[in-house]
Amino acid sequence: VEKKKHGFPSGGDVAAAVYGGIIWYRRETKFLKIISPLADIDMGVLRSCVLIPTGRPTGSTGDAVSFVRRRYQEQPAETRLLFDQIEALTRDGLIALKRSDTAGLIQAINGCGDCLAQLGIVPQFAQNIIEEIRHTGGGAKISGKGGISGSAAGIILAVHPDPQQLVAVTEKYDLPHWTIEVGVEGVQ
Repeated sequence: VEKKKHGFPSGGDVAAAVYGGIIWYRRETKFLKIISPLADIDMGVLRSCVLIPTGRPTGSTGDAVSFVRRRYQEQPAETRLLFDQIEALTRDGLIALKRSDTAGLIQAINGCGDCLAQLGIVPQFAQNIIEEIRHTGGGAKISGKGGISGSAAGIILAVHPDPQQLVAVTEKYDLPHWTIEVGVEGVQ
């Protein structure tokens, strides 16, 4: 279903749903995927994360993937550099989680968010919210495809040492926020 809907999914969403818990997922090739359960992750750090829905993005995930693919074809070196930075920051985020380092996690999330903005998939409305969260000392980035036009970006993932700061930002923009339950069981 995901392939039919999105065209070229990573498989990460399906792996998370099937295996549950906290996993490291990496698609090496079309036929080789690394799925590794992660132990010793401080769930307290992750419990300070919230999701902020910004509205339904225009276009599909497939449209966003095609947009980034075209960018890669037109600017391969610059786009590859952003991909490499996202990978390095994701690893930094994992290390921060293992160390219960909220500041390190916030830095990794914000770095990834910057890369996604440079890829051109963060609409201005979402970027405004992200910048406001960062201004209060938190971390935020789009989660999922983002948006290549319009104002909605789907979901923003945000973390803050004081979650009430996130609530204040969502109230300012008249948006809901959802706390998330992490590390739940996969398909039984």
